[in-house]
Amino acid sequence: MSDAELDHLLENAMAEVAKAMHAAFNAGKESGLQEARTELAEKLSSMIGSIASHKPERSLISSAGERPPTDRPSQKRAPQGSIKPALLRALEPYPLGLPASDIVASTGFKENTVRGTLRQLLAEGKVLKRNNFWLIAKKDEGSPAFAGEPSQ
Repeated sequence: MSDAELDHLLENAMAEVAKAMHAAFNAGKESGLQEARTELAEKLSSMIGSIASHKPERSLISSAGERPPTDRPSQKRAPQGSIKPALLRALEPYPLGLPASDIVASTGFKENTVRGTLRQLLAEGKVLKRNNFWLIAKKDEGSPAFAGEPSQ
């Protein structure tokens, strides 16, 4: 056999080996993908089953369509006429004032309720707002202190 024939035979053998290796690689890859798919499907099925079997302690909406009462005290409705006096009492010990967030925290009222009531008290001249601090307006000879100063 000549060298050219041997080279040709060797090239054909190498091509056949490469095809066989490529086919084996793809078969292994497909087998691994199938195993991974099966394992993932089992895990997802288990997770979905545990989620589906979990029942919440209570529904967010009752059968009558009403929301259940909240456990947070700041979400309960304050008695009528109690908010303004409570806010004024909360401000009394602080002559330099308090930010609205501290008043919310100390009274337990809703943030919107506190802001709205403070605005009403401001309009009535009972409180002042200075640099985001709310303070009780001092009375001096029958008129609110700082009456000439604009509120911020």
